[in-house]
Amino acid sequence: MKTRHTILILGLMALFLAVATVYGAMTNSATEITQHPNFITSGSAYMNPVYKFCAEVEDILEGTQALPAMKATVTVTRGDQAITAAMTGQTFAADGNDAGTPAGNQIYTLPTAVAGLTYTFIDANSTAAEDLYIKAASGDKINQGTAGQYLACKTDSAGQFVTLQAINDERWEIIAVSGTWVADSAPD
Repeated sequence: MKTRHTILILGLMALFLAVATVYGAMTNSATEITQHPNFITSGSAYMNPVYKFCAEVEDILEGTQALPAMKATVTVTRGDQAITAAMTGQTFAADGNDAGTPAGNQIYTLPTAVAGLTYTFIDANSTAAEDLYIKAASGDKINQGTAGQYLACKTDSAGQFVTLQAINDERWEIIAVSGTWVADSAPD
């Protein structure tokens, strides 16, 4: 029994040291660690981040601190864009396209659907004849539409958005929307 406890304690110590090393690498500076209320001046330099980490976890579990949020990537674009699977989770804000085809329209081309891929598109431009189009890859459908069809925001009101998520290998579904979005066979 004593051997099991020793192995457990050694395992926990190794875990704490690994967490301390990773967490220490993620902190902004040594000053941030030393100014933390749980900093122990006589302890090991490797253990101080562990105390900080444990205190933050304790605060989260007690409900006195929120979980750290991930910051979303927002890309403002002024031109046609080919979206890749690696860009999943990103938000694209269309701010017009002076060189689009036809001129003024901005076209986003989705990658081939793979379940779980998610993108948000915002029409940040209220200029007439500068519409936002989202094109499904060949063979894919948006909201059970025709394969390869476009989803379009043609109204001249900034701030309209749509979030699309692939639910399988050929279909995108709208999971959040604001404004007027319509199926279209080709840009005007």
